Amino acid sequence: ISADAILHAFHISYDRILLDVELEFLFPRLKLLLQSLHAKMPQLHMQYISNAAMSTPLKDADVFLTVARKLAGQTVQPYYPDNAGLIDSLMTYISGYQAAGVKLFSTQERSIDFSQFKPRGHYVPSVNNPGIENYFKCMMWLGRIELYLIAPQNTINPVKFENVQRQLIMTMLLDELVTLAGANQDIEFVETRIRFFAGDQDNVSL
Repeated sequence: ISADAILHAFHISYDRILLDVELEFLFPRLKLLLQSLHAKMPQLHMQYISNAAMSTPLKDADVFLTVARKLAGQTVQPYYPDNAGLIDSLMTYISGYQAAGVKLFSTQERSIDFSQFKPRGHYVPSVNNPGIENYFKCMMWLGRIELYLIAPQNTINPVKFENVQRQLIMTMLLDELVTLAGANQDIEFVETRIRFFAGDQDNVSL
């Protein structure tokens, strides 16, 4: 028996266990989490809409959550109807699997490689893993769409302060939605299981 044979069996077992955990535990919890956050948008709207400067970040948070829920396979409409056009465009970009320049949560265009949303590995849909591609695309959206906390070191097309500020405010609104929805346990449920399989993350946490 070769070492390769043992390692192959180990890899296949790991992959199938991960797939089962994703389908049976992580994906259902993720959909409930996103639904509970989005359900608190009316409360967040009432809290901040009297401040005109908060209108754009509020709509940004709605776009972020609506796209995530659509990618997860949920039938959902944005809380703010005038977000529909941008959301439809983003869904088209994602399904096209091509890089594109998009003004996302910013007045400045940035390049996003939407080819990263194409399912691969055990995320390619089959009769044995129904819906797994929706989980993959939703997690790619949540993980790969950057929200700036500071301006990136880019001398070719420097990010304006107001766009960094806009995304900072949006980030705080998303964090507030987590508090309003009491969703910290749901996030920790998902995070601890991903951490078990993939190790500690190096992203900024809530």
